Amino acid sequence: MRAIWRKEIKTTGRQVVSLPVGAKILNVQVLEDSWGLWYLCNTKAPFEDRYIAVYTAGQEVGNGTYIGTIQDGPLVFHVFEEDS
Repeated sequence: MRAIWRKEIKTTGRQVVSLPVGAKILNVQVLEDSWGLWYLCNTKAPFEDRYIAVYTAGQEVGNGTYIGTIQDGPLVFHVFEEDS
């Protein structure tokens, strides 16, 4: 079965998140007081580690795929998925 799930992510730095194998990351947004990463997945798939990095303007960005931008109050952050 396929479903859209949400995973809370940290607001800074590089982090490891556990997602079902083959999950497609859809979006990142602020929900109430936390940041969320929404993804489409096969709910029966095993989990794997994925690498998420958060950058601010002017920081050097690693090699990765852009996911989205989050504006949290007066601050703006850019979220990427990176290779291990």
